[in-house]
Amino acid sequence: MEASSKRTRVGRYTRAAGPAKTLTPLALDLLEFVGEFEILSVPLLARVSDLSQKAVRRLMRVCFDHGLVSIVAVPRALLADPSGSNSAALAFGSAPNIFVLTAAGQKLLHDLGRLERTRPVKRYGPQNGAFLGHELLIKSVRCFLMLASKRSEQESLQQWREDADAAISLDNPGAPKQVRPDAWFTYALGNATLVAFLEADKGTERGSAGRWRDKLTQYEALFTSGRLKVVTGFNNARILVIAPGAERRDRLSAFIKAQASAFLADRFWLAEQTVLGEPSLYHPLWRRPGRNEMFPLIMPPHVGDNEAST
Repeated sequence: MEASSKRTRVGRYTRAAGPAKTLTPLALDLLEFVGEFEILSVPLLARVSDLSQKAVRRLMRVCFDHGLVSIVAVPRALLADPSGSNSAALAFGSAPNIFVLTAAGQKLLHDLGRLERTRPVKRYGPQNGAFLGHELLIKSVRCFLMLASKRSEQESLQQWREDADAAISLDNPGAPKQVRPDAWFTYALGNATLVAFLEADKGTERGSAGRWRDKLTQYEALFTSGRLKVVTGFNNARILVIAPGAERRDRLSAFIKAQASAFLADRFWLAEQTVLGEPSLYHPLWRRPGRNEMFPLIMPPHVGDNEAST
């Protein structure tokens, strides 16, 4: 009798049978973050919400049982740091839970006024796990900026454009036709504004050198076409590159120094992925092509230079 009364454990990817637990305001807040970012892992949800990962897992389980989110099933190895250990442990187990809204989740948030627009539901899984790692790195940068902005009343992430929304037409009769950063954003710093394009580099793509040559050609066209001011409202911008580790960061820095014009190379700021761990723009963790010392992304106090302001 006692054994039969024990609650059956529900599988990770199986919704609980029967009525789901009550959807609390805190669970709705987490659901809104997923809607805003489109896809988030438990660690990123914990960071952006300032909750423990245990609390996030518990609350998101309720959202899952209500059919408002799906859990993306990917092996741990597909999201592992390529510069880290290649031990046999990566062959076993799954990555931390990664959530995307279902159509029902989008409808609920939209009906509550918490989601501006619904989007086609993207399908993620083991077959596009490498792409998923790239997507989560972009989300990590956005999370980093949001958290950094909370440390000062003078700072705020004002614009964020990502994926297809970040593409900029160059109005060029010849090639290149457009530049496609992973994202671009404007970040207010008191009386200055940081405008930046993001390149999230995982260091795993084949033909990487050719891809980066194409990017340099596109950015050169952007900065000399006048389109930067038209699209962003600002005359100058930086190009931020997040690499998986110091070796990849330094290789890219040397490549950019050798391949780009001096004007364009000076727009680039490169950091390894660990820079995202501490949400601050003031740590000297950024490399600039052709320079040996490391720089903070922003020099305190909040005084913009030609690259960070109008």
